[in-house]
Formats: sequence, C-alpha cells, structure tokens
Amino acid sequence: MDINVTCVYNNNLRQGDGFGAFNGVAFLVETNKSKIMFDLGLVCWRLIRNLRILDINPNSIDKVTISHGHMDHVRGIIALLKTRTIGEKIPIYGHPNIIEPKKACLYGLRLWNAGFPKMTPEMTNQLNFTFNRDVFEVEPNVFLSGEIPLEERKAERHLSKYFWHEVNGKWEHDPMIDEQFLVLKTKEGLAVISGCCHTGISNAINKISERFNDEIHTFIGGIHMIKSEKKKIIRLAQTIQQDFSHIKFYLNHSTGIRTMKYLEKRLGKETINRFHVGSKLVFS
Repeated sequence: MDINVTCVYNNNLRQGDGFGAFNGVAFLVETNKSKIMFDLGLVCWRLIRNLRILDINPNSIDKVTISHGHMDHVRGIIALLKTRTIGEKIPIYGHPNIIEPKKACLYGLRLWNAGFPKMTPEMTNQLNFTFNRDVFEVEPNVFLSGEIPLEERKAERHLSKYFWHEVNGKWEHDPMIDEQFLVLKTKEGLAVISGCCHTGISNAINKISERFNDEIHTFIGGIHMIKSEKKKIIRLAQTIQQDFSHIKFYLNHSTGIRTMKYLEKRLGKETINRFHVGSKLVFS
C-alpha cells in the first residue's frame, strides 16, 4: 500500500504554478482506504482554488485531522463544508482544545480571534468530532501523535507570547498543548507531518520516536522558526547535524524563508527540501 502526501496550501509558492498562497498550511494524505486532510489553511477561496487545480473534489475528502486550533490551520473548514454537496457528516479528529477560544496579540494590537471559526448550526451538523489526547489511530498506518505535555518538552519551549487561550474565564498565554502531528507508518520507518511545531522540533521528534518505538526517516511541514534570531537558526542546524542527520526534511509554512535558505546552504539538499503547494511524496 502506498501513502501519498500532497501539499495543498502553504505560505509560499513556486512561481508559475498557478496556486494561491497565504499564511497557513494544509496537506492531503491518500491511502488505499481514504483521503485525509491534515489542516485546512486560512483563506477559504485559496484552499478551494488549490484543490481544483490539483483535481481534488471536496466531496472526495473522507476525514479531516487538525494539528492545532490556530486560525491558519482551521479556517478552511468553512470552505470545505460550503463546497461539499453530499449530505454525509465528515469526521474531524484532533485534541479537544482545538475548539477552545484562542486569541492573538501581535505588534501591540489588541486581541482578536485566532482560533476555530464561528460556524452556523447547519455547518456544525456536518461535522462529527472525535477528540484525543493520546496516540490515536485514524486508520491503519495513520496516527495522530497525542499531545506533548509541557513537562515533556525537554529540549525547547516554543511558548509564544503572542497567543492566548481562555482558562476558566481568564486569558492566559497558550502553551498550545493541543498541537499534534500526523504520523505515518511506512516500510522505512516513520514519516511525520507537522502543522507548526510549536512544541519544538527536538521535542516532537524525540517523543514521537519514543512513543512509536521507531525511527523517523521523513519530517514534513512547519517548524515555527519564521521569526527566529540567527543564533537560534544556527543552533537548529547544529542539532540536525548532530542528532537528526538520518532524517530528510521537507519544510514549509512556519519555517520561514530565511531559516530554509540557511538550512539549505548549511545542510544541503540531501537533508533539507522545500515543500511547496503541489509538492508530493509517496511512501510504501
């Protein structure tokens, strides 16, 4: 059985491909059983345009999985629901906190909604939520990683000062405990798909390898380095060289162009690749 992974939505594009780009990310994972979306991007019409260019019918999406509840990963659910013409509910999988109230405060601006979009009752009725905190089997060989608690984030702490969540009626810094990764079991080992990697890339790789008792051979997606200082990017390159040289990285979204350029130059295309909209990987 092959598992195909396609980037459907991303911050950046290759020139001339005709896709739309804006902040956020979305992937399509195709198995012999299902078509599974992992995240859905931010701008609805761009998501639908990209699906059409890739010849992916919204009606053909069997399941939706969510990395975490930030707007640039979940807002596209509105577009998916509006364009589906079949009456069946679509299963949606993620941590229970993906639907909690979340806000952002950037550049001194006041807090605004940074979480799950408001939906009509009709839209809500089209979804069938299944929540998990631990490792969860979406289908054979496809898993959600489960949450990575703060006390288990030994290597890095990517607690963003810009994001907040509501706890017992009060707004607090959001540790993004809801963040999960999509894990594919393949013949070569594990392939991991990341939304943003707020948990820190070392924490994610180490905990997922430990939980699945297997090595990761491919890491796809964002690594939350878009605003990082140069010294932090240099440390990341050193970490990859020392600890994760066996992994091939296909990066996009929150990685940032500056980080990708440095990693490409330092580590080479054998280790670092960009995963633009329309890019595809096939695993056995």
